[in-house]
Amino acid sequence: MEKSKRQKIILLITFSILELSLLIIILFSKLPVKWFCFSSVVLGFCNSLLYIKKKKNNYLMIISLLICCEADVFLVLLDSKYKLVGVIFFMIAQLCIGLYIHSFFNKKEHIIGIIIRSILNIVFIIACLLVVRDNVDALSIVSCIYFSNLIANIIISIIHIKDNPILFIGLIFFMLCDLTLGLEIGNGIYLHLSENGILYKFINLPFNFVWFFYVIAITLLSINTSIDSK
Repeated sequence: MEKSKRQKIILLITFSILELSLLIIILFSKLPVKWFCFSSVVLGFCNSLLYIKKKKNNYLMIISLLICCEADVFLVLLDSKYKLVGVIFFMIAQLCIGLYIHSFFNKKEHIIGIIIRSILNIVFIIACLLVVRDNVDALSIVSCIYFSNLIANIIISIIHIKDNPILFIGLIFFMLCDLTLGLEIGNGIYLHLSENGILYKFINLPFNFVWFFYVIAITLLSINTSIDSK
């Protein structure tokens, strides 16, 4: 095995162990964990910096991870009144990931990607207006736009999945994190889940699924920057 490949494997294993350690602390420690939560995101960003020249337009993925750090400053470290700012940052992060995915596309694939993204944005905004109704606010609209772009990225990432084999899986975990968080925040405000329903019971389980999914997502997106394009 070449020395450079061996070093890369050691670095990735070390990074994965550190992220796993932080995840265990987040899930099972009785100490205040918000700094451990934030550290897991910062670690993902720092790891990606090692691979900025690894493949075409990796800088867009690195910028998206940096923006995730900025989002979590508002959503994790600061007061909850900054939720809207945090979600706006996450929306920008997904747009950067979208640009990164599109950088592997030919002209026809670009058009397909734009059409998919446009349709999803329209559908999600209409769905938000119909479901939320009288409770529509800036946070609900921005959240829908953010989530529609995340779903669009998941769909279009399949087109060149060989160039980014781990990105698709990472985005799936991102989606699971956001669905869980959306149910937790939205229940009682935008949604009214039955206490006997599966979703209500799921979000009230004594386990932090949001950060379980999120740390895995950040770890996979960061590792994806180290993978060679085919």
